[in-house]
Order: sequence, then C-alpha cells, then structure tokens
Amino acid sequence: MVRLAQMPGSRLQNYLWFQRDPLGFITASRDSGDMVSLYNSKRRPTYIIHHPELIQQILVTKESSFVKGRSSAILQRTVGQGVLTSEGQSHERQKRTMMSAFTKPNLETYARDVAAYTHTMIDGWSSGQQLSIAHDMMLLTLRIICQTMLGVDLQAEAEKIGRSVEQCIQYSADRIYSPVPIPLGLPTRMNRTFKVSRAVLDRFAQQMKGNRAPLLSPLLANACPDEEMRDQILTILIAGHETTANLLGWVFYLVARHPEVGAKLTQEVTEVVGEEELTYEHVAKLPYAQAVIQETLRLYPPAWAILRENIEPVELSGHQVDGHGTYIISPYALHRNPEVFPAPEEFQPERFFRREQEWPRFSYLPFGAGSRACIGSQYAMMEATLILASIWRRGALRLADESFTAVPEPSISLRIKGGLEMIWHT
Repeated sequence: MVRLAQMPGSRLQNYLWFQRDPLGFITASRDSGDMVSLYNSKRRPTYIIHHPELIQQILVTKESSFVKGRSSAILQRTVGQGVLTSEGQSHERQKRTMMSAFTKPNLETYARDVAAYTHTMIDGWSSGQQLSIAHDMMLLTLRIICQTMLGVDLQAEAEKIGRSVEQCIQYSADRIYSPVPIPLGLPTRMNRTFKVSRAVLDRFAQQMKGNRAPLLSPLLANACPDEEMRDQILTILIAGHETTANLLGWVFYLVARHPEVGAKLTQEVTEVVGEEELTYEHVAKLPYAQAVIQETLRLYPPAWAILRENIEPVELSGHQVDGHGTYIISPYALHRNPEVFPAPEEFQPERFFRREQEWPRFSYLPFGAGSRACIGSQYAMMEATLILASIWRRGALRLADESFTAVPEPSISLRIKGGLEMIWHT
C-alpha cells in the first residue's frame, strides 16, 4: 500500500530546510510517507517519491505522461536540444543514433585509451605528493571523453575547456534549484561568466564537427544539422566526464577510509592483471573493484535527484494528480532505505555479491531508469573500474588529513564539498 502524506512543518520551514540541506530534507521526508506532498496547491503540487512502485510508474510504465521540465529548460542554455534535454520522438531518434558509440567493439577501444591516459597521469605523480583529486580526475576524465568520443587529445586546452565546463555546470545547478528565475539577459556577474564559458565551448564544438570519431561519425552519417551536432558534442562534454570524476573522488575517499578495502583491491588487481596492460577484458575479471564502485554509487550517486513534471492528469497507485505536478526522485535517499539496504550508512562493497534480485526493482538507480536511463552507464563503469585498478596496482591514495570527513555537495552531480586532498603512496 503506497502512503500519500503531507510533509510536516510550514511551507517556509520546509523551504528553508531544503535550501540549507536538500539531501537531509529529502531523506527525512521518507519517514512521512511514500509520496510526500510539499505544498497544498492543487494546481502545481510538488511531491517527493520514495516507493519503487511509484518510481516505476513515473520513469517507465507511465513515462509518456511526464517530461523533465524546468531542469531541461535550464540545461538547454548550455547543451541545447541534445539527447540529455530533448523529449519524445526527438529524444528517441537522438538516443538511437548515439547508442552506436557505445557498442562492445567501441568500448574495447575506449578501454585502451582509459588505461593509457591514466598511466600517463600516474607517471606524473611522485610518492608522497599531495594531490587535488577533484582537479586531477576532472582533467583525466575530460581528456578521456574527448579522445574516445570526439577523437581529439586536449593536451594544453584541457584546463581552459575544463574550467568552462565547470562554470557552465555551476550556473545550471544554481538556476535549477533557485526559487527565483533570473533571466539570462540580466547583466549579472554569473550571467556574464556563463556567456563567456558557453562561447568557449561553442567554439570547441565547432572545431570538432568534422572529426571522424565514434560519437560524430553516426551523426554525420545521419546528416544531422550543424546545430544538433553541436548540441550532442556539448552534451557529451558536460555529461560525459563530470559525473565520473565526482564518482571517483567518492571512491578514493571511501577506500582511504577503509584500508581493508584498499588491501582487497590491491590483491585482486595484482592477481588478475599482474604485469599485463589493463584492457576491457579485465573489467569483468575485477568483481571486487566493480563492487566498490557500485557501493559508492549507492552511497553517493552522482545523479542524486531525478526531476519530472506531469504534462497531463495522471493516476499513481490509486492517487489522482490533476494539476501540473513536480516529482523529485532521489537515488541518494532511495539508496539509504534500511528496509532494502541493512546498515545503509555503512560502506560494504560485499553487499553487491548478494545479487540485486534480493532488492525490489527500482530501489537502486545509479544510472536512472526507463528510456531516460544513462546511455553511457557501461562506459562509465568500464572507465571507473579501469582507473581504480590502474591506480591501486601501482600504489594507493591516502587522505592528506586523516581526520577529514567529506561532506556531499549537491550540484548538477553529487561532489565532495571543497574538493579532496590526498597523498600518493607507492
């Protein structure tokens, strides 16, 4: 039985709580019900969704009644009408075209690039060196996505492009969760910074259009308009590296906090890989490394919130919604349900050796679900696994400050507030 409930407290109290601590607010709302209403307005209700049955209806069985809505409209300022923000038939067509970039033969090729770029990065580290992990992972994953998908080695341009991507992401995050829409035409400092950064990315996308690369070749073969090609380039640039970089930061933090996990990682990588070069075939042979990543995705999913809006009256598990509603599905809160994941706050990679069949469907959503699920999920898992294995076969990362406690910061994806300083040990 799905429980519909009102969030306790006044609208003002709840608004201030959400603005101060969205993760805490959403997680706490689970105690109120499965479908928690934040406002009494029948015309524009807002709900936080916790029940897998409701999530399945919104993301899969009744997804035609929903759109991404305001979040897409804001992201369109950066990535245009790409696969991330388009809707309906346009989205389905774009998704079919882009899926060809994620075939197994392509993943095998990408894996070699992932291993090579990671090897080069580690060669630049010295034992005892303090590293700004967030910065290093952003540059690494940016260079990897540009090489694998766009066929270009950024080299000296990586810092400039990476900075522009980060500024566009920050702009989008601030706008999506702002209660007051700020027109792009207003001459605010943030608007000016965004326009400069977007211009940098537009020029980069323009330069990429003629490349014969896994992402671009099918677009050229389908005679995609220049504007759509630009939008897909910007989409892969924005969505294809920042989430993985933030995930890896959380992985390294959790492994450093649990030395026994690091020891098991080193043992597995040493036994499986030895002196061989890491390849795509090794990914399936590294189940513990994958479990570490999956458990990190449970605790700190980069896609911490999934937003939907219904475009027509809809019935959800017996509850009728006639108004234009907003629905917040939070994998962060969903993954902390103690009825599904015992000791939900504990980092236990071994729980992923107990098959997911033990969990209700739609109770673990690191990559979303339905037609809008992440098309690059296999790519992301391959990349994260090979980067983790590459690092732990040659040494280990430890916290620069052993007393440091990471605080999650919900931006477009979930990152470590203030970054992460670590020491490289060989």
